[in-house]
Amino acid sequence: MEADSKWQPELIDLSQVNGAFSFEEGYSRPDWKVISQAIQQRISGPLDLNTAWTEAARQWVMQLQSDLGGDYQVKDSPHFILLTALDGLASIKRREKLGHLVSYFGVRSQRANGS
Repeated sequence: MEADSKWQPELIDLSQVNGAFSFEEGYSRPDWKVISQAIQQRISGPLDLNTAWTEAARQWVMQLQSDLGGDYQVKDSPHFILLTALDGLASIKRREKLGHLVSYFGVRSQRANGS
């Protein structure tokens, strides 16, 4: 899992999409309909579509990081995006638990679907 304070979106920059976020009750809230329309207008191809949605989710989490202030960090892995105030060993232990949960529920849902 990596944190990258210099991360920039490659396919969809929500700061350039009017109405992508509103600010309510102290937090930025995404307008997923507006974001979906922007992605559909700009992106073609299933791999780029998946990447664009992942970028949109990461930008929302980064906006929440900014809204919360303090020492929150954004970290991501191939399976999830994490916003955490934990650092060091506590973050590593939490990441390991989350990784095990993702693996467990991923296997479990595949079994339920007969895959």
